[in-house]
Amino acid sequence: MVEKTLEQYFSKDELEGAKSYIEIFHDRLLLSDELGRADKLLLGIYMLSNRESKSELATSLVKEFLSNQLGLGTTEISKGVYDLKSTEQLDESNDRFSLTFKGLKKIRQLLNPSSKAK
Repeated sequence: MVEKTLEQYFSKDELEGAKSYIEIFHDRLLLSDELGRADKLLLGIYMLSNRESKSELATSLVKEFLSNQLGLGTTEISKGVYDLKSTEQLDESNDRFSLTFKGLKKIRQLLNPSSKAK
């Protein structure tokens, strides 16, 4: 069994910020309750994009990751996708998800403690 590490999802300069929201517990990635539904999804999609080294991901792969690895329920995922699309942080076309500029900017604010104060 391959041990999970946050390094497969985040760059070195993002790790400290990521640790404030994510804890690895055996085979699960636990997300902080500080994060709202949309931010949990945004962070999950960002993590999966980094792991897969792809800017666009199949919606089925994203939903499977969010459910199986992050423990998010179907309703929470559906509502989160709606929230992210309505705020233009997530794009969905041809059964693929991709982060938008706004979505990536939001991730940077979450992960970089110095940008939280700005």
